[in-house]
Amino acid sequence: MLALGVLLVTGTLIYITYNKDKVLKLVSAELNEKIDGKIIIGDMRPQFFKRFPNVSLELKDVKILDHKFAEHHHILLDAKEFYVSLNAISLFTSKASIKRIDIDDASADLYTDSTGYSNLSVFGVKRKKSPEGQPKGGPPPELQIFSFSNLDLKVDDKQHGKLFHFTVNDMNGNMTMNGDGWKSDFHLGVLAHSMSFKTQNGSFIKNQPVTGDFSANGDEDGRICLRSDALRIGPNTFKLDAVFGANKRPADFAIHLTCDEITWRQASALLADNIKKKLDQYNIDQPVSVTARIDGSFAGGGDPFLYITAKIRNSKISTPVVKLNDCSLNAIFTNNYRKGKGFNDDNSVIRFNGLTGYYKRIPFTIDTGSIANLNKPIATGNIRANFA
Repeated sequence: MLALGVLLVTGTLIYITYNKDKVLKLVSAELNEKIDGKIIIGDMRPQFFKRFPNVSLELKDVKILDHKFAEHHHILLDAKEFYVSLNAISLFTSKASIKRIDIDDASADLYTDSTGYSNLSVFGVKRKKSPEGQPKGGPPPELQIFSFSNLDLKVDDKQHGKLFHFTVNDMNGNMTMNGDGWKSDFHLGVLAHSMSFKTQNGSFIKNQPVTGDFSANGDEDGRICLRSDALRIGPNTFKLDAVFGANKRPADFAIHLTCDEITWRQASALLADNIKKKLDQYNIDQPVSVTARIDGSFAGGGDPFLYITAKIRNSKISTPVVKLNDCSLNAIFTNNYRKGKGFNDDNSVIRFNGLTGYYKRIPFTIDTGSIANLNKPIATGNIRANFA
């Protein structure tokens, strides 16, 4: 059986070598069928037994362009090396069956101009129907394994002032398709250069390494669910649950993060500069337990909705005006203090309850309190102290 497989692959590779133009045309047609644009392949070479028993092709200088590329000059994908593994028998038919894709040394530039046009339109909003009535677009149903390495990924939205920029050092996983959507398990290792929802406010997780193992699934309506039980952001480990509305225009998201132990400075370093500068006026000397809810849209010119909780125990708290010792409390931060007033510094508040501690040697208690408006802070609360 093995000998038959080797014979089949060898025969296929010989066929590819002497029918290079035909095979390149088949592969190009299969890839182009998935997009509303153009895929350019510079060269193609067969790879002997790289993904046995499938046949592997090395595609050189692969570019994906949208139909307005001549106007904006942003290449959606520019890959120096693009490997595809094919079902050997499919090459002798009129349709190449792609089982695996590996992309190395590439850049992806997802660009939106000031009018709202995006080169992501190459994938289309609506799926076209093939003559057989099957949907056109999305991942090939035969695709099972994928990997990326050394990928420079940029999402540049000029219309709404957003900039996401990541270096994907390693991403690899598997995918299964079904009638209702797809499922995937994958590993991801990236460096986050920028995650700015409003560039003038700065970036979330700026220059932070992000690594983790993920499970994901998507349905036919474009809803994508993402989960990781051990997502590493910088030196800290988080649990992640996220939902993305990928087929909505604009796409929206809801992200929930939890971390059992993180220092105040490490937590503030993950936030945008406009929030970080305010929080860095304070400090807590012991690690805290936090949860974070981040909801928003990939359109719009402002920050997402933030709702962050923290549990602080037996800590020294430093503020611009006072230092408190042996403090314990539960705290909440949100940038939506008054609904309808926007997600911004003026509409932000820090609420706390059950605060106990010592001012110098005087014990005190604040049942509830708040610090509203990060630009012009206003503190309120009921203080009970024992001067005896």
